Amino acid sequence: SASTPPGGLVLAPVLCPEMHGDDGDPDDAHEVHARGHASAPRRGSDASAQLAELREEVAMMQQELLTHRKVLEQFLELREGCVTVLNSSHVISEVGDRTAELELSLAGVSDNAARHGRAISKLTEQQVRTQETVDAIIRAVKRLDRGRSRRPSVARAAPSTMGAGGWDAASDM
Repeated sequence: SASTPPGGLVLAPVLCPEMHGDDGDPDDAHEVHARGHASAPRRGSDASAQLAELREEVAMMQQELLTHRKVLEQFLELREGCVTVLNSSHVISEVGDRTAELELSLAGVSDNAARHGRAISKLTEQQVRTQETVDAIIRAVKRLDRGRSRRPSVARAAPSTMGAGGWDAASDM
């Protein structure tokens, strides 16, 4: 009959090798067991010793089972750790891919910045040349204006002194 030990495991009866039939079929074990016990005189001390031995064996099996269970739990934890590491390696790989994309993008931005820098430099040079040209034009206009202000104007000249061209003969000298 099955009994439940404090560990919660259900224990089934253990069949001894001598309890099997001639062909080794466990179904014949009950018959052999019944015949063997029917013909042998029952001894209380042998049965209790055998029961104690079986209980000791079951206790050892329970310990082994608990040990195996702990090892299995450790393997499962290790497996979870491996899955986590595997997932992390995928994330790291993806980060590496994104980093490569970012580096390419930054290289493009750097190229554009260099191109814009060259264009700004050329524009600055053109502005300097344009400013120099404008300054030269302003100086020339001022010179012309000063030269004109030193000469007497045609409108101010006396009509008697004007030549045939309408210019003051005295001022052309």
